[in-house]
Amino acid sequence: MLAFWLGLLGPIVALVGWFGFHSLPALLIGTLCYVAEVLLECRRNGFSDRGTDIIVFVFGCIAGCFIPDVPWYICGAVASNFYNIYMTLLAMVLQFFF
Repeated sequence: MLAFWLGLLGPIVALVGWFGFHSLPALLIGTLCYVAEVLLECRRNGFSDRGTDIIVFVFGCIAGCFIPDVPWYICGAVASNFYNIYMTLLAMVLQFFF
């Protein structure tokens, strides 16, 4: 259950911090919460199911290369956080209702 809350709280802090306040420390703290959740899940499930996270981060970085005002790594972190919110909410719905 801790992984669910870290997985939900981290991206919310990151995205609200970045889009609401343009705060790089909030984005980094939220992304670090996401990384902690990934490590908790990987310890339980193994690293084989985290390939999609890397692909989402890489696509975010590639998209960031074409946006002139934002560094590429910021776009990678934002893409990872959006993906994590989507996956965490989906996992919560599936766990609580099925």
